[in-house]
Amino acid sequence: MDGLFEEIADIGGEWWWKTEKAPTEALRKSYEFDQFLILTRVYRDDDAGEEEGAGAETAQPRAKKAKHAATAPQAALKLIYPKPEDEAFHAHATWAFTCPAAVPEPTAVADRANKVTQLRLVMCVPASVAQAVKEHTQRAVAVSHGAGA
Repeated sequence: MDGLFEEIADIGGEWWWKTEKAPTEALRKSYEFDQFLILTRVYRDDDAGEEEGAGAETAQPRAKKAKHAATAPQAALKLIYPKPEDEAFHAHATWAFTCPAAVPEPTAVADRANKVTQLRLVMCVPASVAQAVKEHTQRAVAVSHGAGA
């Protein structure tokens, strides 16, 4: 996980593959990104509507993202993130949305039995939040490990 954050944080740095392979300064600069588009897998908890207010804050975008974020019904979704860093990226994204995932039938049957629906989460994350996302993820992992002990 640290490799991803180091790569994002090193946007202005000299990556060995970029400096070795790119013959011109202009081409090397073309590898410097200030935003990343992330596509990942999440699950919608289909039981969340039955539990009063269960986890609604998890999927709600920050107020400043409201005009770019999902519609109100989608904002009320309870999302389950298989990778803890995805929740942190989602929290720091400038915009994000979910869409249905095409899944094989055996997986869809298992998802229905577990009362979850697989979705794809698409989000735009500024490179400047890499350190904040890393700290958010480390806190989440520490809390989950502390709770299990």
